[in-house]
Parts: sequence; C-alpha cells; structure tokens
Amino acid sequence: MARLKLSSAIRTTILLANRHACCVCQRSDVQIHHIDNDPSNNALENLAVLCLNHHALASMVVGMTAKLSAGAVCEYKDEWEARCVRDIEALSRARACVYAVLYKNPPRLRQLFIQLSEQQRQRAVSLIAQHMEDEERAKAGNDDYGWQSLPRADDFTTRLLSCIERGDLWPSCLPRVPGHPLDPDYPTDLAPPHGMRAFHGYDLYCQLMTRVLLACLDVVPLEDIAESSTELALGRLGGTLTTFNERVWGRNIPFLFDWRTHPTADLHFRRRKAGKVLHGHMALKTMYIFSTTASLELKNSRLSGTAIVQDVR
Repeated sequence: MARLKLSSAIRTTILLANRHACCVCQRSDVQIHHIDNDPSNNALENLAVLCLNHHALASMVVGMTAKLSAGAVCEYKDEWEARCVRDIEALSRARACVYAVLYKNPPRLRQLFIQLSEQQRQRAVSLIAQHMEDEERAKAGNDDYGWQSLPRADDFTTRLLSCIERGDLWPSCLPRVPGHPLDPDYPTDLAPPHGMRAFHGYDLYCQLMTRVLLACLDVVPLEDIAESSTELALGRLGGTLTTFNERVWGRNIPFLFDWRTHPTADLHFRRRKAGKVLHGHMALKTMYIFSTTASLELKNSRLSGTAIVQDVR
C-alpha cells in the first residue's frame, strides 16, 4: 500500500482534536497512527494520535494481531476526543465567566451572532441557563459572587436570554438611550433615568452573546495553538474562535474618552514553549474599553477572554 502523505490541514485537525496528546496515555510526544495500518487511508476516523510507545504497540504485530488492537485504539480515540470536547467547553465557560470585562467588541459579536441558526440559538440558550443554575449553586456560599457583574439565574437574565433566543441584536427588555457616534447600538449616555441600566444591561447582553458563540462554534484554546509546530496548517486557523488566559501588556492604551484622537490601542502577550515563542497581538478599539480603570488594567494584567484568530505565523 503506497503511503499518502498527510496534508498539513489534516494533521492540524487531528492534533487539535486531541489537544496534542496521546489518546491512550495523554503524553505529549506524539505521532499520527493509521488505525487500519493502511498509510493511504487518511480519513480522520482512521487517524489516532499516539505517543511513541503506544504507536509502536499499535504497529507491532505478534502472530496475527497487534499488541494494541485497532478496536482498542478506536475506543481510546473516541473516549479521548469526546473528553477533549468536554474539557474545551468547560475551559471556555470558565474564561468567559469573569467579573471584570475590561474590553468587548460588540460589532464583532453581532457579526458572528447573526450567522447562527434558530436551532443553534435555542440549544445554546438552554445550555447557558443550566450552566448559570449550576454556577449559582456552586458559588452559593461565596459572598463576593453576589455583586459580580455576571449573567445570573434571575428574571433579568432570563429576559435577556429570551431576546438572544429570538436573535435580537438589541434586547427589547432594555430602554433605548443615545449611543456612541460610531455605534448607535452601543449605549454611552449614562444619565438618569435609564442610562446606567442600559449600559450595564447591554454589557451583560454582550457577555451572553459571547457564551452563545462559545456554545455554538468550534473553539481552539490558545495554548493548543501554541503547542502546534510550524509544519501544521496554522494559517487555516484564521477566523477561529479562541479562548485565552494570558499575561498581557498594553502599549499606548488611551482612556475611553480619547477615542477621537486615539481610536485604537495595542495589546500584546508572549508565550514560550519548547524553545519557541508565540507572540500575540490584539488591536483594541478605544471606544469599547469598559472604563478608565480598565484602561489602567490593560497596561499590565492577566486577562481571560475570547477572541477571533486573525493570523498565525
């Protein structure tokens, strides 16, 4: 059987699906194994990620059978890939459920949100409602949780979720107030009687839209991208949703009221792994930095969040 070289796209897909770990023992020094031992069959269901030891066992035939049978490899593969999906979902929820939302990009959220189907929205809303109930129970004894600015298992969040389920870009349960000159849907008039309620309510709505997107779209944690080698098709990750928890440094971070003279800001991070250095850059629109305190925090802090990968090189 002639060997058909694995494309970088297939290698990228299978390694990310397994989080760069052996499906048997979860070691990280891995190779890609053809389960049926046909090197020309590069179907994803025929590929398993194995460490050097388990790859040898799966390839070594003693008598008429391999020491690690194809059936056993398939079971390990299915179990591990399913666990990776669950782990990434849990990680994404944890990174989206943070008290201090220093920055958000409502136009990008809306752009992705309108692409979801009604069925996707309904499924995501059901999951999020259950997750919030679980979070409430888990943190019932935490006094700090009560005042955190998070979507809660309460009537207000339920109304916001109903708007999400309908696909509303502006939640009908919030009063309309004057918006930003460059984004009329982004409330900036904080004056009584409705300004603060609209501003903070819309912030919660953006948090919910983020959680809906995480529940509906494929997500690749940033550390999994950092594990990837240059021979993978990293360029294909453009447009992928990623979650991160990184030490970040802001360069020339202005205050939000300086959006006319300094419309953008730069956020950078750096991650080292096995002699490689991953440099990250996020361009922020000054108008969406949450507050003056957020501007100061972005200059040097550990930040959890969600982003769209633009390019990987």
